[in-house]
Amino acid sequence: MTQTSHLTPISLRLINGLRRIAATNLDLPLVPLNNNKQPLGDGWQHRPFSAAQLIEAIENGGVNVPIKGKTKQIQPQGFGLLTGHPLTLNNETYYLMAVDQDGRSAIDKIQELSGGQPLPKTVAFTSQRPGRCQYLFLVPEQYKDAIRTKKLKTGANGDDNKPEQLELRWTNLQSVLPPSMHPITGQYHWVEGCAIDEVEIEIAPNWLLEQMLIDPSPKTPPSSKPKFSSSVHHNSFDRQWTELDFALSYLDALSSYRGDDYDDWLTVGMALHSVDDSLLNEWDKWSQQSSKYKPGECEKKWKSFSSNGGVTLGTLAHLAKQDGWRFPFPKNNHDTPSPSAQNQFNNGKNSTVTGDTSRTSDTPNPVPLSLADTVTTVTAILQQGLKDYEERHQLDTIEARSLITRPAFWELVKALRTSLDEIHPEDHQRFNQLVDWHNATLNLNHILPPTLAKAFIHDGKILNIDPVSLWQYFLPVVLSLVGKRINLDVESHTIPAIGWTCLVGESGTGKSRAEKLILAPLKQLQYQEKQRYLSALKEYKDRINQKKQDDPSPEPPKPERKYVFEVATIQAVMRRLSEQGLNGSVWARDELAGLFKSLNQFNARSGENEGLECLLKMWDGDGSLVDRVNAEDDSYAVEETRLNIAGGIQPGAFRQAFKDPNDPQGLQARFLYALPKIYPAKRVKGYCQLSDMLPDLYHWLDQLPTGTIKLSGDADIRYTHLVEQIGTQAESSPNLAIRAWMRKLPTQLLRIALALHLVEYYDYTINHQPLTITNSPERNFWELQLDTLERAVEVCRYYRSAFQVVQEKASDTDSISSILLKIWDLGITQPDGMTPREIYRNIKAIGRRAKELGRTVSAYTLELLSKLVEMGKGKLEKNGRFYRFKAIFNSPPDHPPNDDNPNPSNCPKTPNNSNPPSGPKTPNNPNPTSGSNPPNNSNPTSGSNPPNNPTGNGEELKEHQGQETDINPVNTEPPQTNKKETTNLVSLTSDVAEPSPQGEVKHTNKNAVNNQPMMTDNDPGNCQSTQPPMGNRAEGVTQVTEAQTHTGDAVSPSPSPEVSPVTIETDSQSSTINPTQLNPVKTEETQDTFINKKGIDSELEPENDSEENLHWLLQYLADLESSPAPHTRFTSNDQLRELFNEAQQKFNNCWEQLQQICPDYSQRLSTAYGMVCELLPL
Repeated sequence: MTQTSHLTPISLRLINGLRRIAATNLDLPLVPLNNNKQPLGDGWQHRPFSAAQLIEAIENGGVNVPIKGKTKQIQPQGFGLLTGHPLTLNNETYYLMAVDQDGRSAIDKIQELSGGQPLPKTVAFTSQRPGRCQYLFLVPEQYKDAIRTKKLKTGANGDDNKPEQLELRWTNLQSVLPPSMHPITGQYHWVEGCAIDEVEIEIAPNWLLEQMLIDPSPKTPPSSKPKFSSSVHHNSFDRQWTELDFALSYLDALSSYRGDDYDDWLTVGMALHSVDDSLLNEWDKWSQQSSKYKPGECEKKWKSFSSNGGVTLGTLAHLAKQDGWRFPFPKNNHDTPSPSAQNQFNNGKNSTVTGDTSRTSDTPNPVPLSLADTVTTVTAILQQGLKDYEERHQLDTIEARSLITRPAFWELVKALRTSLDEIHPEDHQRFNQLVDWHNATLNLNHILPPTLAKAFIHDGKILNIDPVSLWQYFLPVVLSLVGKRINLDVESHTIPAIGWTCLVGESGTGKSRAEKLILAPLKQLQYQEKQRYLSALKEYKDRINQKKQDDPSPEPPKPERKYVFEVATIQAVMRRLSEQGLNGSVWARDELAGLFKSLNQFNARSGENEGLECLLKMWDGDGSLVDRVNAEDDSYAVEETRLNIAGGIQPGAFRQAFKDPNDPQGLQARFLYALPKIYPAKRVKGYCQLSDMLPDLYHWLDQLPTGTIKLSGDADIRYTHLVEQIGTQAESSPNLAIRAWMRKLPTQLLRIALALHLVEYYDYTINHQPLTITNSPERNFWELQLDTLERAVEVCRYYRSAFQVVQEKASDTDSISSILLKIWDLGITQPDGMTPREIYRNIKAIGRRAKELGRTVSAYTLELLSKLVEMGKGKLEKNGRFYRFKAIFNSPPDHPPNDDNPNPSNCPKTPNNSNPPSGPKTPNNPNPTSGSNPPNNSNPTSGSNPPNNPTGNGEELKEHQGQETDINPVNTEPPQTNKKETTNLVSLTSDVAEPSPQGEVKHTNKNAVNNQPMMTDNDPGNCQSTQPPMGNRAEGVTQVTEAQTHTGDAVSPSPSPEVSPVTIETDSQSSTINPTQLNPVKTEETQDTFINKKGIDSELEPENDSEENLHWLLQYLADLESSPAPHTRFTSNDQLRELFNEAQQKFNNCWEQLQQICPDYSQRLSTAYGMVCELLPL
């Protein structure tokens, strides 16, 4: 029998769902998915699994899929059905299709198309979002080549304010099946009575197939005759349309409903404006078919369009292709070459200078190249990847033919080379990932007890700062008060109560306000202690002065307790620490640059830095033996230390403090960094609640007895997995500083967990909230539970995101993704935008890269800004010769996050105690002989070794593992038998582990997209959030990207709005390569993004375009266009047609990349293909 104890609840759920499918004996082609509905691996369309294969793979640790040429094993989080694939039933072949009902208005659309008839009862499933449902149908074999995917907009917007539609899904798409994960509702479900094992898949009704038929008759061009360019040839295949001709043809093909949709209407106008100013009248005429038409509105909008608005003819072509546009001139077969073709290609010679004769003895006169032709030709040469001398030879040849001047030609080459080579897909992906990390937030509602979390958020509003700034000072203060009295024992070593935190932000971002609030009670204690010590010292000196010769010497005063250090040298700090006994201290600096300065961190002439070495040892709690010349007075020993550090640093000072980005000494790796969000300046009246709460908490922490806390059994198991996963990810990072920081993350995780554990226990004792944990042993102070560890994991996710961004923003690197992030980050701080000069003067790396590329810094900056515009991260406005870049970012709220929901479903649970105390109470000292309630040790000594805390035997751990208090009444999910979750811990930016009320670790997707709905009360295990859907905030650690429009479950990237769709017509066939079929635009429901946001955290990589296919296609076009003998590679029209069919298949796999680097590829291919056809025998 297969062992499934190691499987997660999600995996077990998928196995049960797959068994239902397998029981039907239907050989459904299935695709494994991640938790965001994205297929796993490259070429997933060609690697379907059966239900039995997926079950076996899940039970054995995951599916093996190819990613970038390597095979990786990944555990699926769902599975989808490949549409357009054959299915044999009763010895007859059918093909699978799906009807995607995307919104309530799509139901009316079905009624309209079917003549009022409902859909036949068939297999159906839903995400349980209002109006969303998919139906499966069978398509008879005779229709398989006659239909295509069809998307029908309804003209209505859904509850998310996005257009609703009805999509008839065909080949190369996948539809997610139950019980797969859904990023919003949690899970897909079968429609009642329509599950795969309850009803047959019905044959598609005729009206559905009629909607999907490929229209064999092409759309006619507009009534006005197209204007042909001067380079027109004598056969119809070679006719060259101008952009104006294509624009009119595209406009004529658009469906009338687009005039009713404001976004479509505006897009059409902007696209026409980019072609020619004379098209205003055509736009106005086209708009008049809409009932919403207003005279003069088109002209008003036309004047507001910029010359470089980002929407071009390619966008209009994309819309027209969706509505059935076809190339209007079919091509005929030619039995013999035409005279004009013979004249042009005979022996590879062009016509003579006069063009009157065809004398082969003449030296051919190359056809001059216009600016547009020069750009196209140079781009093709640069894309071939030739050797430097071959490339230079071809460029020299083109330069001689080009009509532009020589200096302008070589500037053009530099510009095109930069455009093609400077930003690679991995740079784009990394930039998007950095933006996500930049926008990450730490939701204290998920971290701290409700009362304390509410106070943090409230005081953040009062101080107009991000609550994470308060947390950064709070964490080290809590650990400092614990001191040496309590440690966390993980058997192999002991975790000390030490935390070093750092706020990274410009001056005036609230660092001082946070420091004053959190440290105020501690400083008050320090002032009182200072007065006590001075008074005792004075009394001691008086006794010395009054002492008679034979009197015994008086006892010296007890050394001053150091709660807080501020301005001090490392030598003074070490001396004071040697006097602290079991107490800890916090070194707080408003600007940590001053602390580093005291270590000679800025002294370039210093060799070894003794102060820094002493400080580094203190992160582990180690002491030092200090010997001076005066052994009696100046020498001392520090056996152990508990020095915590908190403070802030400005990005510029950060670069100075850590000049070596590799952090060879490891100081940078020992800090936990936060990037607080900046809120608009405003005054908020009120008083800070923490001012009243913190003194009691600090006093309670200061009175804790000596003892050792241990991990509970399930927490220990979880931590074991986390250590391995973090270690694997750390070693996979190419950045030395990130590797060093990640290697210390397991220790940081436990220190954070220790602090949370103490705060939770204190909160319980003062709130008197007895909890009942069914079938679970009493949870005591000396045992750290799994749910607390999971909250620490969430904190670590935030810290990991912040550290990645700090590395990019604060370090002076020439990485292109880092430069893009700095430009974007600089832009969002300037609402009025920035000029290229202002940008490159602030970011020195731009000048260095421009110099390496031989570009002027202004031109290079402008090219980078254009790339950011293409990525949707900004807009570029032009006023005459001057440009201004405005970054696009959904601004944070004008106050810190809402605290209306301080107790979400995964809020901290307080320890269980059947007999709660009557007031704040310190826990007893653990005793190995007395169970969980040992007697108190009121007089601990520094040399004592506290006994281990009993944890129970292994059977008890297994029996009670994962069972927690059910606080959340909304949760209706039945308890699971196995609660351990072994998925990737530090998917710190994606799969966020949350403890459910049953105690299991539930991983939910945190890649929330702007303006998407928050969790609702329909989500199992999650209370409804009352927080507004803010751009930079969602539950827990949230990654935010620009809002995107999606229309289906397919994961291929949607076409660039500037890329024209491709229709290739040949003598032998008419073949349309439709980008809406190859790369469907995705709907909001899919929650897919082309750029995978997990980065180095995830085992998944985005599906890349095939470089091999791209190279093949470019070489194919080069051979067709080659001179003097294009027919040397081709022997007949049959062979040419076979190669053309092969080109179509390769074209489908790299459509977007090909169009980006060679926008007129299809036009050139059509022309060259027709000419070569005429030269070859049939």
